[in-house]
Amino acid sequence: MNGLVEMPSGGTAPSSPGIGEITPRRQRRRHRLADALLRCLVLGCLFGGAGWSWWCWQSPEHRAARALSAGDANDFETIRYQLLGLQAMPAVEAEANLLSGKLLLARNDPERALYDFAVAATKPAIQPRALVLTGACLYQTGHLLEAGKDWAAAIKLDSQNADAYRWLGVAYYDLGAVELARDALKKAAELAPDDPGPHRLIGLICTDNADPQGAVAAYREALRRAPERDDNDEIRLRLADVLHRVHQEVEALNVLAECPSSPEVLAYRAECEFSLGNDAPAWQMLEQSLREDEELVRALGLKGKMLLKNRQYAAAVQSLETAFKLAPKDAAILYDLQIAYQRTNQRDKVAEFERRLKEIDRLEAEYGALTDEARRDLQDSQLRYRLGMAAVRLEKFPLAKKWFEVALGLDPTNADARSALNRIKWPAQMKARY
Repeated sequence: MNGLVEMPSGGTAPSSPGIGEITPRRQRRRHRLADALLRCLVLGCLFGGAGWSWWCWQSPEHRAARALSAGDANDFETIRYQLLGLQAMPAVEAEANLLSGKLLLARNDPERALYDFAVAATKPAIQPRALVLTGACLYQTGHLLEAGKDWAAAIKLDSQNADAYRWLGVAYYDLGAVELARDALKKAAELAPDDPGPHRLIGLICTDNADPQGAVAAYREALRRAPERDDNDEIRLRLADVLHRVHQEVEALNVLAECPSSPEVLAYRAECEFSLGNDAPAWQMLEQSLREDEELVRALGLKGKMLLKNRQYAAAVQSLETAFKLAPKDAAILYDLQIAYQRTNQRDKVAEFERRLKEIDRLEAEYGALTDEARRDLQDSQLRYRLGMAAVRLEKFPLAKKWFEVALGLDPTNADARSALNRIKWPAQMKARY
């Protein structure tokens, strides 16, 4: 039979598998083994990657980077949390000092913060940030020139440092160098496209320097950048005031419509309506404004103006005299009151107020000449003292206080400025309410 197994059907039996020959069973085993190895490999990669990611996330460098980002956003809760771990990590001692100093600065303790920033400045990677914050401490403690040097050094190390440009803009504004202030603030705004702060100050600079179109553009940009800020109503009032001055009453009313009702908002709206010839709604708003705040100068002045228009001269005198007591150097109030005295035949008072108006013109011219000098000379402390005294004579008390403080910031030994700050009895209400 030649070694063949005889089959009942008459066929031949299959031969036994030889060595190395793959059967279906062996193939299935190999597939299962390969699948198991692949699963182990994938799981190993996943767990290894997760472990590596966790280690990186918890590494001193990554924790410091997250904490610094929180510092840039003034997220003090996150800063405090991250500091708990960073202070025990020698590799990031400089970052920990930077953040610790920022917390101290936020708590109004610049003297202690200065030490932390000095340590932080020893690490080149964060030196520009440390210099900016050192300057902020010096600014708060009245060392204006030293602060400016630190901000300039920060810009030299990092020309894209928006905070350094912003602080320089503030310092230049304080010194009276408004052109330099505007340039620095524009650079800060360019580098920090979401920050409304630079445009807020640019708007104020333009308002103070007879540039209403520049002020309108700056205030609108500040509102566009941060439309949900809690203090935007103050900016809207400034914007509406500028629009009213350039006779864009409808635009001003549109801006005021976004503000919640208040005595100030009602007075602004009444002014705009009166300018448009809508006397009835203007009077209604004015009356409501004065019911809520009977010493609001803007409302009292407008009431006097409206009463003059309606030939109610005695009532106009009463309203304008009240405004004059609150703001005795407001030229617009004095001018309208002089007219009211003319209409009521009070000639002696007409002559008196004519002298007062000439004196205000003289004081304003004196103040303007001093501000022009201040733009050209950034280091004259005594010049800032003289500006402060000129502001006192105009009864611009918040402005006077600022000039005396700037004078001391330039020269802490300026006895005149220090004496003025201590001697002048600052009114409890530093500014008449408008």
